[in-house]
Amino acid sequence: METVAIRKCSSYEQNEVENAVSMVISDLGGIEKYIKPGDKVFLKINLLMKKKPEEAVTTHPAVIEAVIRKIQGAGGRVLIGDSPGGPYNERALKTIYRICGIDKVAEKTGAELNFDTSAVELQNPSGKILKNITMIKPVADANVVVSIPKLKTHNLTTFTGAVKLMFGCIPGNLKAEYHVRMPELKDFADALVDICMLTKPHLVVMDAVEAMEGEGPSGGTPKKLGCILASSDPFYLDGVAADIIGLKSDEAPTIKAAMKRGIYDPGNLKLVGDNKEEFKTSDFKIPTKRPTDMLSDKVPVLIKPFIKRYIRPRPVFDWDRCRGCGDCADNCPARVIEMIDNRPHVNYDDCISCFCCQELCMYRAVEVKRPWLSKFIFLR
Repeated sequence: METVAIRKCSSYEQNEVENAVSMVISDLGGIEKYIKPGDKVFLKINLLMKKKPEEAVTTHPAVIEAVIRKIQGAGGRVLIGDSPGGPYNERALKTIYRICGIDKVAEKTGAELNFDTSAVELQNPSGKILKNITMIKPVADANVVVSIPKLKTHNLTTFTGAVKLMFGCIPGNLKAEYHVRMPELKDFADALVDICMLTKPHLVVMDAVEAMEGEGPSGGTPKKLGCILASSDPFYLDGVAADIIGLKSDEAPTIKAAMKRGIYDPGNLKLVGDNKEEFKTSDFKIPTKRPTDMLSDKVPVLIKPFIKRYIRPRPVFDWDRCRGCGDCADNCPARVIEMIDNRPHVNYDDCISCFCCQELCMYRAVEVKRPWLSKFIFLR
């Protein structure tokens, strides 16, 4: 049986967060079960982009601080880090640490911020898609990995939580290469499972006090769920989180892939702490743009490219909001966005619908739209 703990946390008031974090970790057997004196702990958080904590895009500083204090109480030495979207260098990290409120957490707790942007390549013989994985060096150097995902929706993978978070162990723009290499969602989901299995954290504490619904992982809206979850297994944690927001296992590609590979079995789940039903919601807005891979088993292979042309979701730019910064073009994995007169223009024939442009747009100037035929085929 794999255990997932859940506890009520109605706000980001520090004392309440620390109490909830302490309880979920205690429910799992206590922090000493995971951290030994002198352990070098890499604290993997969600720092997708330069967003303030109240926007619900990144892991909230109050939760990060609470977890750090538990680790330090057990004698662990904490290094905070992530490889955000876009450039991965010291200058970019300093900016995102400041805007996301992480630098203040480091100052208050004495934890260290990571500025080591080097990478290492590790063999992954048990991987289904990725037999070798290049990852940021601080993860490989750590004795223990603890992660703090944010519960959010995602326009590509529908849901992002503990498993998808570990994609941030891939350095900088190399993540774009993974999108190009695996344009089919089912393959990308298996690659995410491979990465999570290799980097599998010893302990996961999920920030679900304020989640994100709608056009996540950055363009959605905050949605209060009022809870903190924890587990030593990221796959089971995601299964519970998805259920709370009304998402079926086969609707979340990473969970579906884990089930097919025998990594996740809902029948082996043990829930502890507060009653999960207290936090379940029936009106959580899930992205309506269903992946084209949903057609994989429904149409002959020969006509699939033709069908995909008419159902594939597309990024559409709002030029009134666009500031002409060019981040979308710079971070497009398929290199199909060209800036003309400070405005982005997309070659849709070669677009792989990864939605990195929407995910990394600071000004919410990108909307994901789908053709009428797609709306006809998929009800949601």
